[in-house]
Amino acid sequence: RWRQVAIKAISVDHVKDKLPELGDPVLIRLKDGTVRLAVLDTDDNSDAYFWSDNYSYETISGWDTTHWMPIPLLESNDNE
Repeated sequence: RWRQVAIKAISVDHVKDKLPELGDPVLIRLKDGTVRLAVLDTDDNSDAYFWSDNYSYETISGWDTTHWMPIPLLESNDNE
């Protein structure tokens, strides 16, 4: 049986305005509209950042990402 859940209000941030903490899993939106689960990482030898997809072991360029958002938290409606 399905339960009714509510998603807390969350913000979507442009990568030019703000970046998440390193290593925190977030949802990212790529230039082609694809949404992926990824974590922000940096190259120790430069200031460049990139996104790491831990599931497909793929590295995504920071230039290919337009927006990011925290993973939404679901709240259960226990009235049922």
